[in-house]
Amino acid sequence: MIKRYIISIIWVTIAACAETNSSSKDPKLTEVSLSKQFGMVVTSLFDRDIAKAKYFDTIAGQYIEQNQYQEALVYRLKALEARERFLGNKNTIVAESLNCVGRAYDNLNQDKKAIEYYKRALKVREEMGDTGSYDVGILYNNLANSYNALADYEESMAYNLKALQIKEHNPDVSKISLAISYSNLADTYFSQGDYNNSLLYDFKALKIRKTYVGEESVKVADSHNSIGLTYYYQARYEKALKHLEKARIIREKELGKESDDTAEVYNNIGLVYDDKGDAEKAMTYYQKALYIREKLYPGEHYNKAATYNNIAGLYTEEERYDEAIKYYLKAVAIYKKLYGGRHPKIAIFYNNMGQTYKDQGDYAKAKAYFLDAIAIYQEKKILMHPNLATFYDNLAGIDEIQEQYTEAMAHYQKALHIRQAAFGEEHEDTQYIKEEIDSLKKRIKKGS
Repeated sequence: MIKRYIISIIWVTIAACAETNSSSKDPKLTEVSLSKQFGMVVTSLFDRDIAKAKYFDTIAGQYIEQNQYQEALVYRLKALEARERFLGNKNTIVAESLNCVGRAYDNLNQDKKAIEYYKRALKVREEMGDTGSYDVGILYNNLANSYNALADYEESMAYNLKALQIKEHNPDVSKISLAISYSNLADTYFSQGDYNNSLLYDFKALKIRKTYVGEESVKVADSHNSIGLTYYYQARYEKALKHLEKARIIREKELGKESDDTAEVYNNIGLVYDDKGDAEKAMTYYQKALYIREKLYPGEHYNKAATYNNIAGLYTEEERYDEAIKYYLKAVAIYKKLYGGRHPKIAIFYNNMGQTYKDQGDYAKAKAYFLDAIAIYQEKKILMHPNLATFYDNLAGIDEIQEQYTEAMAHYQKALHIRQAAFGEEHEDTQYIKEEIDSLKKRIKKGS
């Protein structure tokens, strides 16, 4: 059963959102202080609107530091309105402000709105003759980010490659920025189930980050976390734990034990122990992650869904089926609210619910969930991902129980094809499917 959920936040969006520093960490105090300064220094109407825009951006920055993203969006939109009023639509400062509004929507998981503003910013720059600057690369990167969140991996890859091309041919681009593009490409390959290419680009990013920001930096921890998660998906558990532990140590030291990034690595370590059969350790890490996330995010958040999913998997193994279904439904509800009912992550939850119903002997419900999981991946054109192979494998198991051997063989063959492409002939998951096929052939022969 897939308890493994892509929860790593590998994407690092490079947003050129200029924000004035303020000594106050309280956005309301900052607003009062700056409004006094604003009233004293501005003279002309033009200066007044430009100053207002900077003032609004400063308040937005303070709200972002407080994780109050809805309030931050309000001020990003006010800053954009002030700039458009006096600068018009064809201005690089307006393009930057459009990008910042896109980032604000991104923080709220409103990816379609984020794309709308990123594309408006890109159009402004293109109309001004800018097709290959670093700022255009930023927009390509941000568009790739949002398309990845919407599981449109084809568009995400296209924009990632455009961003990388600009960076590789721009001598002014820092190595750190190049590492971000490598990391984003790794994430897109990971989402498509291409784990070898994912590792290739993650290690490129890790090498640059170790050289330029130091072995103990948060960015190095990000790379270790991503590499550890990929090794986990390849069932290379000791390598996974090695990198995840490195990420944990750095994040606890640099970010504290109650940051979301630290919760993320706790969740990922739990995944590894879960697959290794150490349910007690797995639950300890899942509960640590959930405690942090419920404290940080009182409402719906996709990272909470990840941990709900994983806890549900443990409850299924312990035959606490009602509790398992309860947690799976929590995860589904979050994703439906944030992304709609046909997101690929929901397919994973449906698969897991199907497995839970199968373990209970409710084969009709199990089959319905497996079929829906497959349908979602097919709709999204995710046709060669190892998860889809697992969906087919689980569906074939139901077919066998119901003595629908022709359908079972067809589904096993589809699973085999995907796993051969993803893992090769000798991988244990490929060998497992071959054994299932051989067993089914014997059963059919015996019955004929």
